[in-house]
Amino acid sequence: FYPDFILWIVEGSKQHIYFLDPHGLMHAKAFQDEKIQFHKTIKTIQQQRLNDPDVTLDSYIISPTSRDKIDHWSDAKDPKDFLNNHVVFMYDDKEFYIDEMLTGSTTFAQLTTP
Repeated sequence: FYPDFILWIVEGSKQHIYFLDPHGLMHAKAFQDEKIQFHKTIKTIQQQRLNDPDVTLDSYIISPTSRDKIDHWSDAKDPKDFLNNHVVFMYDDKEFYIDEMLTGSTTFAQLTTP
């Protein structure tokens, strides 16, 4: 898996490295998709190989697919599930998806939960 973009933020001695991949979800295998699960893999790499408290690694899928177009995902009912699996929607959530990635905030997910 080779994400399309790397966002590297340096704050004093801290470094935050985000691997970002714009990726449509129409043909993805729900949250089990390898690209989606990369957010867990990258944390394992951070802990086991990097082991530097001043560096954090993270990854996100930035989807152009609308949330309502993937209703075939049986486990995709709650917007929090997407954020918990590091999937954001560039068009559905265009006002705040970048903030969601950078802060890990669940503000939007809390507002839109039925």
